[in-house]
Amino acid sequence: MDEIADAEHGEDDEAERQFQNGPAVVQQPLFRNAPAVQKKKRRQEHQEEDIGIELHAQIAERIDDRAQRDLDQRQGKRQARDARQRAADDNSR
Repeated sequence: MDEIADAEHGEDDEAERQFQNGPAVVQQPLFRNAPAVQKKKRRQEHQEEDIGIELHAQIAERIDDRAQRDLDQRQGKRQARDARQRAADDNSR
């Protein structure tokens, strides 16, 4: 009878040891892959940074294009105004 009780008690200890040791065994692959995970994370951060830089460059280009169009438009109006002024001066002579 004592042997049966000891056997049952031993199984409980084994199960408890497996539970206590289980998380350490499960965590080992995570630590083993940590450099790869960090490398992947850095790569992703660099890609996000590159996307941000590209987006800022596109926005800056659009702003520059609009500024150039505005300048061209103002110069065109100025040239048209100057041409009208010259024509009026020529007519008044």
